[in-house]
Amino acid sequence: MQRNFREQNIISNESRERLFPVDLLLSGYLNELKIRQCGISSLRKGSFIDRPSHRPYHIMIITITGQGEFIMDDGTAFTLGKGEMFFSKSDGQGHRHYPVSDEWRLCWFQINDDASWIIPFTNDYTIKKCEYTEEIVHCMGCITEEQITQNEDYSAIQNLQSQLLYRYLKRTLSQSALSRREAACVSRFNELWNEIYRNPGDDWNTDVIARFMNMSRSQSNRLCQKYFGISPAEKAREIKLSIAYSFLYNLDYSVAQVAEAVGYSSIPAFTVAFSRMFGITPGEASGDIGRIR
Repeated sequence: MQRNFREQNIISNESRERLFPVDLLLSGYLNELKIRQCGISSLRKGSFIDRPSHRPYHIMIITITGQGEFIMDDGTAFTLGKGEMFFSKSDGQGHRHYPVSDEWRLCWFQINDDASWIIPFTNDYTIKKCEYTEEIVHCMGCITEEQITQNEDYSAIQNLQSQLLYRYLKRTLSQSALSRREAACVSRFNELWNEIYRNPGDDWNTDVIARFMNMSRSQSNRLCQKYFGISPAEKAREIKLSIAYSFLYNLDYSVAQVAEAVGYSSIPAFTVAFSRMFGITPGEASGDIGRIR
């Protein structure tokens, strides 16, 4: 039986959900990863969630305990058990999912379809064993714990846990359907991104990137476009500006200091690039336009 699910949530009163802090999703490391929402849910019977087809985001669900049932648009039904992951591509089928055990505890993610670190391994949806369930749940728990959000260093702690979470998500998703040679290439690009994170003030031009990748400029650009949907230079700029956003939002740095830290010698050029990426000026991101000097 063909169905056409629409976006709706019915959560029973006995269910519990812990969502990630909005400020972390908007300005922290997870914003850079294009994660629009995520959380840990304990759903009780009577709950159900419908997701439509052709969404602007991918869906990832991992069962922690209990069981949940899925019904897809095409009528296919299946159960997701402990330690199993459901991944649905943004332009895949719509579906409904709901608990079939007394309690279905799961963690879930909505990841924007333009997230360059994801290489979807399906044209629709898939189910597979998640080898990092405990690690993913631990990171998510640390981010949502009340004592962390009340700690004066909570922002730094949350971002560190978010980086760990990214590692486990990437291991689970990024290389699922790649050959050994392709996986090695993707791994090398990820080493490049990590190096840019560590040294955002360096001049990461196309020649430097090509030397790091041990490729020609045209080859590094072609493969980066293939696996990440973006050129290496554009990705380097995104990383630098995302770090700049984090500095401005979380630290008492001036715009000039941040621009220099991420390799911009011209404040106007930095302001233009920052505004194009985030839709606000560096001064607005810091909350203190008077710091621009």
